[in-house]
Amino acid sequence: MSTIESVSDRESLKRRIEMRAYDIWLHEGCQHGHDLGHWLKAESELAAAAAPENTEGQSPSRDKK
Repeated sequence: MSTIESVSDRESLKRRIEMRAYDIWLHEGCQHGHDLGHWLKAESELAAAAAPENTEGQSPSRDKK
């Protein structure tokens, strides 16, 4: 990946986090002073959405000997 692409990807991720944090702020009544919490929650939600899904009730595959 080129430097330009990685910068672009980071900016895109930052923008998505900003938008999600703003949505959380609106949903929670526009109270000031919770910006870090909203940012971290948005980051966490986006990371969870991007992570590979593990079907419920199943543990990750393991090699049995």
